Amino acid sequence: MSERVQFLNGLWSFTWSWLRNPYGRAVNDLNNLVSLIKDNAKLGNGSSSWICNLESNGSYTSRSVAAKIDESLLSSSSSGQETMRNKLLPHKIGIFIWRSTKKRLPVRFELDKRGIDLDSLLCPMCGDDVETFDHIIYNCNHAKEIWDGVYRWWGKNRPPDISYDNLFKGSGFEGLTSKSKDIWQAVEWVTGYLIWKNRNQKVFHNNSWASSKIINEIQVKVYGWINNRSHAKVLDWQQWLLNQSNMGFPRVNNLDPG
Repeated sequence: MSERVQFLNGLWSFTWSWLRNPYGRAVNDLNNLVSLIKDNAKLGNGSSSWICNLESNGSYTSRSVAAKIDESLLSSSSSGQETMRNKLLPHKIGIFIWRSTKKRLPVRFELDKRGIDLDSLLCPMCGDDVETFDHIIYNCNHAKEIWDGVYRWWGKNRPPDISYDNLFKGSGFEGLTSKSKDIWQAVEWVTGYLIWKNRNQKVFHNNSWASSKIINEIQVKVYGWINNRSHAKVLDWQQWLLNQSNMGFPRVNNLDPG
């Protein structure tokens, strides 16, 4: 950070090394980042070291800075709305869902709008269409295969025209008990989360999982989180893997995570 930021004579000075100057929404994002640095970092008295206000000992950690950025993003764009939460899942899943419904995921279409140069705007998974929120999470053929498998597992048919905005807000709740709704929502949320993680694996490491492996990972993740976040074991593994049309819906004993 010292290469880009200096504090001289009581004034902050920033020296950037852009390949191209930011424009559009990227300028506002940069200004917000600069304000964040000003508010939470300073030079130590009589030394050249930096003191970060985010840690009690004044040290800098990536985790504390990431948490502060998350807090800033959520407070600045939530319009007073709380983040979405499912008590059966870790908070990070709710953050992902909230970001996705607020169009805060860095899909290529949005990055291009922010003035970031990209080699291509096409979906990295299929290459057939522009990568938008709707496309990568639901409309891409790779994503459709995963959703088809998840819906079949639950004895349902994948809706052909569901919108991205209501995908994570209770689609397919008809006929479910209130407790089973929580489980089905957990399955939907984790499905979207793992589709996005797989997309990033493709973008940054040029490899990805097969749809069948992701479906299995969804079953494992949701099963583990539900059982670990409840007072007692609530789902039998063999019953969990059965096609839901053969057993109604998951047999639930206790969904209160405490």
